[in-house]
Amino acid sequence: MSIPPSVRAQEARERQARINKARAIRNDLSGKIDGFEELTKTRSLNNEVGGSGPSQKALDLADGFYKFKDPVRKKGLTGIGSFEEREAAFSQEYPNLLPSQIEQIANISANKTQFAERLTAYDQIQQIALRDNLTDIANKPIDDNKQLNEEQKKQLKKQNDSLVNDEIQKVLRGEKSVEEVKKDLESYVSNEYAKAAKFVHQNYLLVNSNEINKKLRDSKTYPPYKKTLVSRVDNSSGNPLGIYSSDKEQGSLLLNFKTQQLSLLVPHMRFYKI
Repeated sequence: MSIPPSVRAQEARERQARINKARAIRNDLSGKIDGFEELTKTRSLNNEVGGSGPSQKALDLADGFYKFKDPVRKKGLTGIGSFEEREAAFSQEYPNLLPSQIEQIANISANKTQFAERLTAYDQIQQIALRDNLTDIANKPIDDNKQLNEEQKKQLKKQNDSLVNDEIQKVLRGEKSVEEVKKDLESYVSNEYAKAAKFVHQNYLLVNSNEINKKLRDSKTYPPYKKTLVSRVDNSSGNPLGIYSSDKEQGSLLLNFKTQQLSLLVPHMRFYKI
């Protein structure tokens, strides 16, 4: 079912309105909030972030700490409570943000709605920047591992997405600081991929079976037997071990062999240290 042109036009107008709103808020915060320029450099940030209006959490926080001093004369808003009280509330509601930065947003806002809009936008941008930063930390050992092919790297990075998301939720719940999460993640991936590197060495056939099988199936090197557990490729710079079996269904039974059965294969196998 096709979308009517009128609906597409309305969606385009709404999207442009969000972009315009986000651009205006970012311009308002630029140069006035410590570190804001660095946040906006994050690669995953799109033009609409911050343009959808204030969150209910931000509105509730604004209601608790702002009141109209003189609506008729439009003298703006006056904060309620001491700096310490505000700092405690900011830390409770937004543990991922620095209270001093939220205070800066409050100081440049003319009313509680504007404060809530800017705080919502800042929070969204900070979360995106944090996700990108943690993703880079988690993926660096994968990118540096020359033993992995592109498909393997892609799968491992996909697994990292849930790991990064779990760490971000810990920050948002106030269980860990941003710096604690970064340090813990660096330690975790360093240990895990050190193990993974050993795993790759010990499971060469499993990791490289596709490429090895292509080489072994060449008519010059593939043995003329129906089933082959181990084969040799002359003048090969890579590991010469190859295909488990030409019959995949039968070959998979090897994985279910008992120790006694596997021991019977030893006289028919040769091992080389390269």
